[in-house]
Amino acid sequence: MNKCSLFKIGLLFVPIMLILITVPSHLSAQTGESCFDATGYCISGRIQQYWEQNGGLRVFGYPTTAQSEILIEGQPFQAQWFERNRLELHPENDPPYDVLLGRLGDDVLNNNPPESSSADPLPGECYRLPDAAFAVCGRFLEVWRVSGLQLDGDPNTVTEAESLALFGLPLTAPRTETLSDGNAYTVQWFERARFEYHPDQPAPYDVLFGLLGNEILGDNGTPPEPTPAPVLDWPDLSLNQGVTGLRRPTSITHAGDGSGRLFVVEQQGHIRVIDNGVLQTTPFLDIVGARLLLW
Repeated sequence: MNKCSLFKIGLLFVPIMLILITVPSHLSAQTGESCFDATGYCISGRIQQYWEQNGGLRVFGYPTTAQSEILIEGQPFQAQWFERNRLELHPENDPPYDVLLGRLGDDVLNNNPPESSSADPLPGECYRLPDAAFAVCGRFLEVWRVSGLQLDGDPNTVTEAESLALFGLPLTAPRTETLSDGNAYTVQWFERARFEYHPDQPAPYDVLFGLLGNEILGDNGTPPEPTPAPVLDWPDLSLNQGVTGLRRPTSITHAGDGSGRLFVVEQQGHIRVIDNGVLQTTPFLDIVGARLLLW
């Protein structure tokens, strides 16, 4: 084989080498999934696409579980937990609503509300969303307005609807809470997030999103068991035949005068009377015969 042939063969391998070199270390060349050494979990498919398009690490954090089927409000869905939220696959919906975020802020406040004390609103502009019980102010409002899901396909602008889709409505006013690092911070809870103000950090890191996914899953990596519904001690019930002789009854009511009488409407136009458990022969009202009898 001459030198010219060897040179041509070498050129064939150059593109292959370049492709291998340019595949990032956290991507699988075969499946296109993204894997993260920080937690040891991967994301792929529609969840990966959603994660990358809507804020990625800053908004959702690293994956903390594999994608699996879990029960959400009693229904099975494919979902995956992240440090800050839970992504749920809903194939019954059209994109982009085929992936939904867990309402973790609402879950925490309803099931395990943390201790808190009142705090002043952050300085700056305040805005109350339509149908919201609380206003959002200052740096929390600034961050809320520049963060959102891509619903219209335009990554350069964020609409109010897109911010609302990502965070939901505010569920509390700003308040002081002690977080997992043992320090007290001003926070505000939303349906899908908790905003935390860290004034010692430069922008944009002065406002962080709480690690609600981690807090709900806990150290063992599984969400706490929901509080079981109380078991009601129902009395034993039985059915007994009352009266006979009614023809297609449609409704029943009492006389309202203390007599204990019952009035039963029959479909053909009669109002019959049950007195002391006995069906009276003569109707109270006979629409067919146009007769009214006073009892």
